[in-house]
Amino acid sequence: MKQDIFNQYVTKVCDAFGIEDESRLFDTTRKQTVVDARHMLFYLCVTRPMTMYVLVEYMADRGLPIQHSAIMNGVRKAENHKHKDKDYAQVLSNISSSVKI
Repeated sequence: MKQDIFNQYVTKVCDAFGIEDESRLFDTTRKQTVVDARHMLFYLCVTRPMTMYVLVEYMADRGLPIQHSAIMNGVRKAENHKHKDKDYAQVLSNISSSVKI
């Protein structure tokens, strides 16, 4: 069940950020667009709520081993961005409400 939700989030976040190849979200690039998309993915998953253990596992399954602290840092950055940018907040809301089990 949570895997399906995660996969839907991945697709919708990639669409929102114009990332055509979902695998780009899981490589080690530091390109700002990809990093911002990853942070949004973290935020959506954590606020769903999805446990940190599950999120770490799903990220690793897609090829990006990541630590709990990096995810929490991304969630904080996404939260800050949400409060500063109404468009970003709207995209978060749209994605969150559109993902179904």
